[in-house]
Amino acid sequence: MVNQAESERIKAAEAETSLCLNRLPYHIRARICEFTGAELKVWIALLSHANKDSRRAWVGYNLLMRETGLSYHGVKEAIRGLRQKGWISRYQTVDPKTGQRTTASTFCKWPKPVDGTPWQRILRRRKEEAE
Repeated sequence: MVNQAESERIKAAEAETSLCLNRLPYHIRARICEFTGAELKVWIALLSHANKDSRRAWVGYNLLMRETGLSYHGVKEAIRGLRQKGWISRYQTVDPKTGQRTTASTFCKWPKPVDGTPWQRILRRRKEEAE
């Protein structure tokens, strides 16, 4: 059995090294309704693999299919929808010698808050106070 101090140490270590979904900013939580079910599954899977600072993830279709339970077509359509809605950006690198595509990375983005929402006003106020 883990004592309270050990449990707190583990939580603190996890919080430092992982991107915790319970820390999603309000302006993201308020826009979750934009996702389809498949898009939400893929976005969460991508976030769970993303680097904490850059939010960059290198995740293949096979892993996304395994983690989300979606088919290849389902993952592909979810990624297409997330790109169109501005929630992710995908970048493909090309080998300059062969011209062949190599690895692709995905950036999970925090879209800007919608104009007129309370969160957008809070962010504007914070920016004005900082200046």
